[in-house]
Amino acid sequence: MALLIAAARSETGLLRKRNEDAWRIYRDQAFVSADRGFLLAVADGMGSGRAGSEAAWMAVDQLAHFYHIAEGQLRGERTLQDLIFRSNDAITRLRTTSGTHYGMGTTLVVALLAPDLSAATVLNTGDSAAFLWRRGRLARVTTAQVNGTGELTNHLGMGPGLVIERARVQLAVGDRLLLSTDGVHGYLPEDALAVRLAGPDPEAIATALTEAANATGGKDNATALVAEIRRAPE
Repeated sequence: MALLIAAARSETGLLRKRNEDAWRIYRDQAFVSADRGFLLAVADGMGSGRAGSEAAWMAVDQLAHFYHIAEGQLRGERTLQDLIFRSNDAITRLRTTSGTHYGMGTTLVVALLAPDLSAATVLNTGDSAAFLWRRGRLARVTTAQVNGTGELTNHLGMGPGLVIERARVQLAVGDRLLLSTDGVHGYLPEDALAVRLAGPDPEAIATALTEAANATGGKDNATALVAEIRRAPE
């Protein structure tokens, strides 16, 4: 039997005035039922004023509905994708109809862990990322959806052209998942990520990652969400 330990840390950085990242760990009994598993999410917003922060929180908060849909209407991963598309529609409407939401959008990376923690389905749009750390080795699960100049080619708020990347990851006791915004993995090489993911626990790791990102100059918001699969005590 396995159990999930998860924690996140989000830093504004040294140069930005506002933190436009958002994260959620849906694991409390109020959200998680025995057959729906656990949801982890990280988003990195963009837009003028407070639009980026609003978009990011809209994206991660929408996922709570996954646990409130009636059993007969639940379609697993398809339901989760529908919720992401719903966020895309809402953010797109605001971006195109409200002058205060010009340029509004957000990345989103989500990991849906099976109730027994044996596997995770990862859904991604944008350049936030998911990594799997296993026995000291790090593997990136998602791809960065950017063009040659580093501009996003895929994100929530872009309208009907949104594409959701999907990956399936098998999990084992001792594995650690990292979900992060590019304020972390964009400034720290993968060997530096791997070293810090060997830390004592998810809370310490998330703190070490965001502090290390700040130490590179703190040019961007930095968010790290770390989840560890542990053997449950007998």
